[in-house]
Amino acid sequence: MAKKGSPIFISYASEDRQYADVVTKALEAKGVAVWTERDMLPGESWEDEIAQALDAAEIILVLCSPHTLSSQWQNFEMGMAVARTIETPGKRLVPVLVQGDNWQPLPAFVRNRYAVDARHLSVEQIGDTLLRVVDDRTPVA
Repeated sequence: MAKKGSPIFISYASEDRQYADVVTKALEAKGVAVWTERDMLPGESWEDEIAQALDAAEIILVLCSPHTLSSQWQNFEMGMAVARTIETPGKRLVPVLVQGDNWQPLPAFVRNRYAVDARHLSVEQIGDTLLRVVDDRTPVA
C-alpha cells in the first residue's frame, strides 16, 4: 500500500536501483517521505499501487539514465506521471540525470523539464540539492 502523505515518488529503471537507494536515503535522512516500489507488499497490484502513489505525490522524481527507455515499468510510470502532472496543478515532475548524456530519446514532456544533474554529485550533495527541490527553496542547477 502506498505510504500515506508521501510527497516524493521516485521512478527509476531496475538497473538504476543503486541511484534510487542513494536518493531515497538522502531524502529520508532529511525527514522527507519517499515512495518507491519497495514500499509495496506481496500480492498488491503494481498498477494500482503506482497510481495511488503518484496521486499522493507532490513531486515525481524521474531518474534518467541510458536504461530509462528500455525499462517497461519506468516507461509505464513516466506515462502515468506525465498525465498526473498535466491534470494536477502544482504537481511537479523533475528529471534527475544520474548517468549518460543523450536525453533526446526521452519523452518531450520529461526532456523539456529543467533537470537536476546529479551525475557528478556526492550523496550528501544529491540529498541537499533534492531537498531544495522538495522545499522549493531555490532553483537547482
